[in-house]
Amino acid sequence: MKKRTGLALGALTFCAGVLVGAGPERVAGVVTLTSAELRSHSSGKARVRVLSQPGARAFVGLLELDAGGKVPLHKDDSDEFVYFLEGGGQIWIDGQAHTVGVGDLVTMPGGSEVRFEAVTAGPTKVLQVFSPADSAAKYDSWTR
Repeated sequence: MKKRTGLALGALTFCAGVLVGAGPERVAGVVTLTSAELRSHSSGKARVRVLSQPGARAFVGLLELDAGGKVPLHKDDSDEFVYFLEGGGQIWIDGQAHTVGVGDLVTMPGGSEVRFEAVTAGPTKVLQVFSPADSAAKYDSWTR
């Protein structure tokens, strides 16, 4: 478990480093978990650490849901990828249910109808990527 989490966090650091400031003028760099901007949902049951910078072509974030947390049915225009670092649950993609947990990568093409329910006793943490970054605008309204 520690090896898998370490590998995932290494990949997360690599992705964040590659995508930092990937606007018209690309700038290489590293965003650490401690320096990443933290945003919280108004319910207090979900948080996201923003690992990519404004202007990046893709969004990379560390999304955390409390035990029993739910993501309501929705569609995003961007492709979305989530890699499970902790916890897990049930995800429905276009009406098909999947049980997911640590080490699983979920791929959701833009326009997919998606919902999720965390079913583990502890929090669920995922590395989340949107490409392009547009769908991450939903986090702009979360408390900073």
